[in-house]
Amino acid sequence: MLLLHALALASHFVPVAADICSRDPTDIRISVTIEPPKTDFTKSDSQLDALKAGVAGNPRFIPISGLTLAKIAVNSEVRIANIRTGSGQTCVWPTAVVVTLSTAPEVYVVTNHGKCRTDLAIGHEMQHVAIDREIIDRYSPIFRRRITAMVDAIGTVGPVAQIDLSSVRRRIEEKINAAIAVVGDQMDAERAARQQALDSPSEYARLSLTCPQIDTRSQR
Repeated sequence: MLLLHALALASHFVPVAADICSRDPTDIRISVTIEPPKTDFTKSDSQLDALKAGVAGNPRFIPISGLTLAKIAVNSEVRIANIRTGSGQTCVWPTAVVVTLSTAPEVYVVTNHGKCRTDLAIGHEMQHVAIDREIIDRYSPIFRRRITAMVDAIGTVGPVAQIDLSSVRRRIEEKINAAIAVVGDQMDAERAARQQALDSPSEYARLSLTCPQIDTRSQR
């Protein structure tokens, strides 16, 4: 379905015969940067609550003093080349598409409730960190496949008049970035669902029963 969508998006472009403009295949690179989690044990309960208040979405109700702040960033670069034909017109194509997926989680844990509760907090928050790593591993090849489909659908654009070169380059970049954005939205939705699933009632019950004399308090 996505390939059909890519073909439809690219239908505005006029492919050029191979004997008019020859080119190398588009270089598609997916780069991953996963920073180790920065763990902060200096926050008090009130400071952690203040951090929690700034987190968008539904609060987590976990009987431990822990909070993870993280996201998966998607950055992209589209490189486009063009060459003039003997007739003075121009052929245009994407030479490289580079996508970088990155995350740099920050884990906050309050340590003044005893070792058991501190260990629980660290263990639970590291599960949230692990989910982001798994999501990046899962979506890296998906980004590659979807970008490849779009690049193949676009092909080489032209020959076009020199006066149209800027608009053609812009349209190629927009189409590729749109394909990247679609996958990014899917990734974000799956990530949010998995993070929320970790904070399940059964997980809350497990945490509540693991350490003696834990008072339930709201956390992210």
